[in-house]
Amino acid sequence: MIEFPDFNFDLKFRPYTLGGAQFWADVYWRANWRIQRNASAENYRLLDPKNRLVDEGTLAHCHDALLAEAPPDNPQRLILMLHGLLATWRFLAPCRRYFAARGLDCALINYPSTRADLDTHGKRLARLIADMPEVTRLDAVTHSMGGLVLANAVSQPIWPAPNPLRKVVMIAPPLRGAAMARMFAQVKLLHPIVGPPLTFLQTGEGAPELPEDIDLMVVAGIRGKPGGFNPLLEGDDDGTVAVKETRPRRPHVFKTVRGQHTLLNHSKKTHALAYEFITT
Repeated sequence: MIEFPDFNFDLKFRPYTLGGAQFWADVYWRANWRIQRNASAENYRLLDPKNRLVDEGTLAHCHDALLAEAPPDNPQRLILMLHGLLATWRFLAPCRRYFAARGLDCALINYPSTRADLDTHGKRLARLIADMPEVTRLDAVTHSMGGLVLANAVSQPIWPAPNPLRKVVMIAPPLRGAAMARMFAQVKLLHPIVGPPLTFLQTGEGAPELPEDIDLMVVAGIRGKPGGFNPLLEGDDDGTVAVKETRPRRPHVFKTVRGQHTLLNHSKKTHALAYEFITT
């Protein structure tokens, strides 16, 4: 009889997640580790900084698993980055690289944009920030609908006091409502794709503005011609949001960048404008 040696390998294999970001909301963030909640079920998962699945189960279980990994605390100063509709945290990765190369720590936050209304997204983000007591200076860069989510979060009672948010850069935010959303609303086949946000994106109603003690810069995408990229929109535009739809009613700094809506996230000019505003 042939005897084979008994090999005992202790392998700690962490599978990469297969996307699905439209179904997971970040509910806790610490030094690029994140606990996420499923948008349609009461279950959670813990991801490491490489976006690999570490553990899953209840929220308490994932918190315990995170503590066992002993990640460092968040820095005192943090740049929050929020994506827009039908996007994920990866859409702002180029902006994060720009800031990180200049020594700033960034938190790319994911939320399932099509799976909940604005108030739900705002409450989740407010709770996430409230669970970062070590962060005393918070700045933010948002894209499109992400600006509305941030403004809603700041209006929530759970938002931490004193307010750590100092400067915000909103890239192409539909603050006055979006004509494209009103057009989409007429096509019933698109309702399940866009989800609950389609309601408030049409007019901007129900989306609070940032308090005036927070410095705000808006960056709008343009073509540089009266007709813009999209003939269905009035005036210049980025193909999705018209310039006039990005203007808040409160005081703000206003800049324009030539480029289309999604590609503004990849524009070095956008990155440079955001970095200069936040650091000066």
